[in-house]
Amino acid sequence: MLRRTLAAVVAIAITLVGLFSASAYAAAGLSVSVTGTDFLAGNNGNGLWRIAITDTSAGEPVPGPVTAVVTVPAPQLIDTAVASVGWTCTGAGTATATCTIDMDVPAGGALPTLQVPVVLPDGVTGTATVTVDASAGDLTASATGSAPIAPAYVPPVDPTDPAPGVYLSVDAPFTKVT
Repeated sequence: MLRRTLAAVVAIAITLVGLFSASAYAAAGLSVSVTGTDFLAGNNGNGLWRIAITDTSAGEPVPGPVTAVVTVPAPQLIDTAVASVGWTCTGAGTATATCTIDMDVPAGGALPTLQVPVVLPDGVTGTATVTVDASAGDLTASATGSAPIAPAYVPPVDPTDPAPGVYLSVDAPFTKVT
């Protein structure tokens, strides 16, 4: 009886140790999220993609370097001002930027946000989209994002009243009527 009780206690202890150690030392994981802001069409219209890359575990950091490939469909183009803290990017003026940061993703934490500005030509309407593929060692993650494109502001023109409240005449060309 004592042997069966002792064996049961040892089996329970091994099971509990396995449960606790599995959660305390969870394998590293990679996650990507994308948000888009300030998309405006027309005359050097622009938008900004903000990309967050995180470690989904609390146990192990994701070893760097980390690479993110950001792809935007036409007519968007990656702006020449791709610069985020710690990130090095290539591909300005194209539809694809490859960005690298030489650091580990902290366990349960995130890298500095990658900000990728894009240019939108005149006449673009609807929704801007992006695809991001991230990798670090043998870990990969992907995400897509979308954001509405606001039309460029064009002030209304009224050819019949160029300056409300101003009376134009031959005798008094700029007399204000009150």
